[in-house]
Amino acid sequence: MGLEAAPIARDMADQLGLRSGTDGVVVTKVSPDSPAAAGGLETDDVIVEINRNEITGLDDLDQVLEGDPDQLVLFVQRRGSSLYIALESPE
Repeated sequence: MGLEAAPIARDMADQLGLRSGTDGVVVTKVSPDSPAAAGGLETDDVIVEINRNEITGLDDLDQVLEGDPDQLVLFVQRRGSSLYIALESPE
């Protein structure tokens, strides 16, 4: 999908303006010309759900991506706002 992510560290949560106890993973890199870039995913977005499944850490993210889905709907926190981003697998 063209993204790299990391767990949310406490100091990072403060910098990203997240509420205490927010679960998810933070996007650390979006590859150009990838499905993630085409869908509008940005560095520092926090992925909290994928296809209505809660993402609490990297294991959850890896499990979803290993399934090689055709489409992903991400629920993301970005600079204090919540949004949905749809990503499609390259054909």
